[in-house]
Amino acid sequence: MEVVILGMGAGGLAALKSLRTTEKELGVEPANVTVVAPEEGPEKVRIGIAKVDPRRCITFSGELCTRCYDACPYPDKALMMIGSRPLVGSGACTGCGLCEFACPTHPKAIEIVPERDLVPGLRIPRNEDSGPGKWGG
Repeated sequence: MEVVILGMGAGGLAALKSLRTTEKELGVEPANVTVVAPEEGPEKVRIGIAKVDPRRCITFSGELCTRCYDACPYPDKALMMIGSRPLVGSGACTGCGLCEFACPTHPKAIEIVPERDLVPGLRIPRNEDSGPGKWGG
């Protein structure tokens, strides 16, 4: 299996550790891991954008959780914690999906809206039917 991890900040390291733990638990052969850190920064990478559903995110009910923030390769740029709640920075979010992978809720409270479903330039979903639980997530 080939795995690509975008960036190698705290989020990239967390993703790599999680991958290695999962491999051990499943008893599978270790994956070949490639780390990609865009030289030009996150502004040049566009896979999609994270969208938080406050109805599912446990921080909106008063519980403490920073798993999505801790997994983000661009913390305080792509994903910020404002008043202990996650806020996506649309200019820096690459849509890598590490936040979604780290989210402890089921269904996920943070999911990636593919770039093709966003309004060009604004990077917001074309309609409210795009986002957590609406497009096959």
